[in-house]
Amino acid sequence: MADNDDIEESANIPALFAEITALLEDAHEIAVRGQKSKLARTDYLSAVGELREMLDQIVSISESIRTAL
Repeated sequence: MADNDDIEESANIPALFAEITALLEDAHEIAVRGQKSKLARTDYLSAVGELREMLDQIVSISESIRTAL
């Protein structure tokens, strides 16, 4: 039965990488928004907060992939 669990976890790995890709695409949009020179301080701080949350999610998903292997 453990072998079946390993197969199921391995099958989910591409989906986890797809989730990371989506997060990176979203982060790219935020980074582009942050390049504007006329944003208010709160807008920059908001963008940084959003990026940090996404990075935390990417780290978490990466660890899930590592433990599945």
